[in-house]
Amino acid sequence: MQEDDILFYLSELGKQLEELGISKKRPVELEMIGGGFMLTQIHNRPFTEDVDVLVMNPDALADPDRYRVYKNAVRFVAYDYDLSEKWLSDNIGDFMQMVGRVPKGKLWKQFGPLKIYIPPADYILALKIIAGRRKDMDDIHALLHRLKVTSRQKAQRLLDKYVTKDMQNYHSVEDTLDKFF
Repeated sequence: MQEDDILFYLSELGKQLEELGISKKRPVELEMIGGGFMLTQIHNRPFTEDVDVLVMNPDALADPDRYRVYKNAVRFVAYDYDLSEKWLSDNIGDFMQMVGRVPKGKLWKQFGPLKIYIPPADYILALKIIAGRRKDMDDIHALLHRLKVTSRQKAQRLLDKYVTKDMQNYHSVEDTLDKFF
């Protein structure tokens, strides 16, 4: 997906949610992270395979019927546009909660009853460093540059802001930092 695709599919998801009875009074609020964030906010890549999100108001989807409506709307968009059902993934949410403090982002776009928030870029950098995957290295580099993080000490302070020490140790943050500093 390219940036225009993400915007289009999210717009279609908003329409589907509205058609399925989700109202603006009780919207679905998602925080976009990962490749979707990098593509739409940092512009360091031409595409992403999926859009990772955190459901920000889980109580709004706590009702099993309401959650089913949300997941069906995601599936309907996938079906209508021949996408993988994983085009929008909220599987990362549990991991984000375990890592540490999840900051509330700023409202970026609204599509009917669907609100998309964007977290601070330094939070995304912390998540990317924790993940430390080969595919994250270009994103880490772009975020370090964008945020003017030029020392290991600055990177560590940023990690400490969002990530528990236990998670930093478990995920071998040192190995990832060694690649950049």
